[in-house]
Amino acid sequence: MGKGFLYYLSHAKINLRLEVLGKRADGYHEIRSVMSLISLADRITIFKDLKKGIKIETDHPEIGEGEDNIVFRCVKKLLDRANHPGGVKILIKKRIPIAAGLGGGSSNGAVSLLGVNRLLKLGFSKHELMDIGSSVGADIPFFLFFKPAIASGKGDILSNIPAFPTIWLILIVPNFHLYTKDVYNGLKMRLTQDYSDIKIKVFDLNIDNISDIIRNDLEKVSVRILPRIKELKELLLAEGAYAASMSGSGPAVFGIFESKDKAKEAKERIKEKIRVDEKIFLCYTI
Repeated sequence: MGKGFLYYLSHAKINLRLEVLGKRADGYHEIRSVMSLISLADRITIFKDLKKGIKIETDHPEIGEGEDNIVFRCVKKLLDRANHPGGVKILIKKRIPIAAGLGGGSSNGAVSLLGVNRLLKLGFSKHELMDIGSSVGADIPFFLFFKPAIASGKGDILSNIPAFPTIWLILIVPNFHLYTKDVYNGLKMRLTQDYSDIKIKVFDLNIDNISDIIRNDLEKVSVRILPRIKELKELLLAEGAYAASMSGSGPAVFGIFESKDKAKEAKERIKEKIRVDEKIFLCYTI
């Protein structure tokens, strides 16, 4: 951090539970999800620029630097609403795999809203930033909430989960992009009836009962596209995970372990069994 610029970590997320309850009139889907940030993070640096405009630079070859970039769209909406005469330059150093169900782009957008608002002293409240973010991406408000949450609506109605435990996990990401819109389009919609106990169980969450809440309604669609997801889940369970699931629309898969030591030991075994183009991370919830 320093004069004229700000630096932030932009964390990934996992969905411990993701229920898709129906399709909404606005084109989004009604969901209920248990979400947490994890330690895996990108690095965002934001600089003031006296010239009006938004400059995006990233070290990832598949991420655009213009209006197709979610960070650009978030910041443009913010500056337009503020009628600010200047501009910003934003550097994005990626570590979160893209199109993997980890929310990396939405996290980058949320952090950029927060940082630009602070750096340029625009004075918007967190609620106002969440409103701007929601108009760009359904899960951007979660990344401004900064706490584990139950997300409902299209993902923008957030309820705090008190006493959420620190959970150690191994994250495996196949070398394959799954795009949220494509996965949702492949989902055969029906109202889900067996979720009434989620509030009771999630508010008494611990390592012994965590498998009770694990669920992802998008998984069947994603597995049809990429069967490797199922294989990686089975590998994590075979190596001692208490539970394993896909995050978001995938293809990232995570396994939950009893402790940091157990997770580290399992990671060493698993990295010898996965493909050379698959990424593996040791992470924890935050």
